[in-house]
Amino acid sequence: MKIKDFKSLRSEYRKNIYSVISYFFSCSFIGWIFETTEVFIRTGKMTERGLFFVIDNAGKYLPFLSFIPYINKLKIIWGLPIIEIYGIGGCIIVFAFANFKKNPILLFFIGMFFMTLVELISSYFCEYVLHQKYWDYSTYFLNYQGRICIVSSIAWGILSVLTIKYIKKYLVIIYTKEKHVKYFKMSINLLVIYTVICIYLKYFQTAVQKVIMN
Repeated sequence: MKIKDFKSLRSEYRKNIYSVISYFFSCSFIGWIFETTEVFIRTGKMTERGLFFVIDNAGKYLPFLSFIPYINKLKIIWGLPIIEIYGIGGCIIVFAFANFKKNPILLFFIGMFFMTLVELISSYFCEYVLHQKYWDYSTYFLNYQGRICIVSSIAWGILSVLTIKYIKKYLVIIYTKEKHVKYFKMSINLLVIYTVICIYLKYFQTAVQKVIMN
């Protein structure tokens, strides 16, 4: 391969990786909105989903605020309003299932099968590597060990069709506009670093501490 061809290939790879990252964050954010809204409608409570965290009162961490009424009782909010599995799932659907756009029925069943498989593998990873259980379908009809269920599978199938038929074009539009913004790549790189920190603090900190203690 010529040096010129290699540079062109590397440049194309960088363009593609930034589009993947953009799609990931867009889908993760959409997933966070959907799941947070669904839980709020069902329970009437705002819950912490994904990488969005609400911790103790501001006065506990910023003592100078403890003397200010109301302010000292405000919760500290940090992290990101994203749920990663939706981002991962969205990217898989966009890049792996795009060729089935003209056959929505086949797209539905392919998305249903493969995304259910992803959810199943993810549940084992969370349980045996992270020692956590982040969802439980035990009370749902036709479930397997509470890890997957028919309702979730159908939802993945529908989401696959909606993503390829309708959502994908908006993801492309968002990325096309983003990449022309000044300091876009630097901002994405910083966002990725911050996301990795959030993921570590939520999922891996306890696991790492257990390994160190043992």
